Amino acid sequence: MLKPTFKAVPDGSLIVEVEFGGLGDHLFLSPIPRLAKQSGKHERVYISSRSPYRNSETRDLVWGLNPYVDGFVDQPGSPTAPVSVAADENVLSALLRSYGIPTADRFIEPELYYSPRKRDDLAAMKLYDPNYISFVGHLDRRIMEEQFSRSGREVDMQMAYRGRGYPLDRSLPSLSASSLQDFCDIVASAGEYHCLASGGATVAAALNRTASVYFGRGFNRHMFCHSRRHEYVQLELRGFRLAWQAGKRLAERARNKIIRSVSR
Repeated sequence: MLKPTFKAVPDGSLIVEVEFGGLGDHLFLSPIPRLAKQSGKHERVYISSRSPYRNSETRDLVWGLNPYVDGFVDQPGSPTAPVSVAADENVLSALLRSYGIPTADRFIEPELYYSPRKRDDLAAMKLYDPNYISFVGHLDRRIMEEQFSRSGREVDMQMAYRGRGYPLDRSLPSLSASSLQDFCDIVASAGEYHCLASGGATVAAALNRTASVYFGRGFNRHMFCHSRRHEYVQLELRGFRLAWQAGKRLAERARNKIIRSVSR
């Protein structure tokens, strides 16, 4: 559903501005329009056009289909300030609190209003998504292989590797998504869904399905293992493998810092 973009909106409206462009970043804020209206705090809710999108499809998938969003606006909103997450809440609840919206629910789930098309050919499949964007802790391909072998939960298929992740080395059928909606269809359809603690896990929660979610040492579990629908599994690299991955992480951060400084 296409929503209009306004130059300005009435006083008292809530303008949500998302700071980061990932699908998961937008989904973290997805319950705010509904709860802002249901609480009676705001009659109208808009999404700031200044919100970035890593994938342009995120705009319509998360916000365009959301019936509680009144449109987009060419004004700055209330960007999410750094939040502290209490022990008895998740990050979505903490973000809601930062907007001053009251709720009794301390473990809020992300929301999508897209109705996935179920694929019968995936209903019995155990699917693994090896991809991530943001840091998911220190992991490597071998520890993922070991986890599936040790747990007796061998997967049948994996999502196509997109250049950043831990794909399994053995030969498995590979599945590609042609769009974000297609990705949602796949996630909703799989008999089992295994993924890293990245956007795919948040999508699964928003689609009201369970997932087995893997992360490594150094990952902020309290902040980002946010869904009560999921099983979260911490995997431990040790010795040389941990040192190697930690060194790669430091080198990557240094490279990104240089790129940012050059692009200014």
